[in-house]
Amino acid sequence: MNRTPFLHTTSETLGVITSQELPNRFKDSLLEFIKEIMLFYKNNSYEVELIDADLEFKQTKDLINMPMNSIDPNDHVHLAERSILTVKERARCLLHSPPFTCTPKGIVVGDMFEWVINLNRLPRKKSIAEHLSPLAIVSNVLKLDCNLLTLSFGEHVEIYEDNRFQTNSMSTRGKPTIALNNACDSTRSCNFFSLVAGATVERGS
Repeated sequence: MNRTPFLHTTSETLGVITSQELPNRFKDSLLEFIKEIMLFYKNNSYEVELIDADLEFKQTKDLINMPMNSIDPNDHVHLAERSILTVKERARCLLHSPPFTCTPKGIVVGDMFEWVINLNRLPRKKSIAEHLSPLAIVSNVLKLDCNLLTLSFGEHVEIYEDNRFQTNSMSTRGKPTIALNNACDSTRSCNFFSLVAGATVERGS
């Protein structure tokens, strides 16, 4: 996405989508994040039984203790390919909202995360429980409370920088940021992209 590599996975039975930013597309990076995803399922009492992947992942086949089907060079994993196209289509639409002609990498990553988490909040027709969202099935997340969606992606927000040691400085405590993702829980926290530091920060309400 915008020259930023992501490792995208989807579960056939649970409907869970994951999309993780990669530092590069080398074997060690792919292996590290594949193991992280498998650990995510294991920590939530699910076991990965089979991996269908493009030939790019064949280099990791002998390094993970898991059966892997490598797809032919001119073919794709259709379930994953449709999921990738769905996320990229929505992410590209959302990227037009911030006032940037060249979008910073932190906003691209936040955009992808926004859509992955939103799609995981919606029930799937062919999952093991059609009336529950993938997040509810795997992580027992409660039904989304729209009252917690206090900010929209791309909004300009001034965040407060707490300074416990110096209270009489003339330096501004407000920092200009772009809103990225709501936590949608009781903490009412949100991720922001700092226009000063060029990094993602988290703040509560």
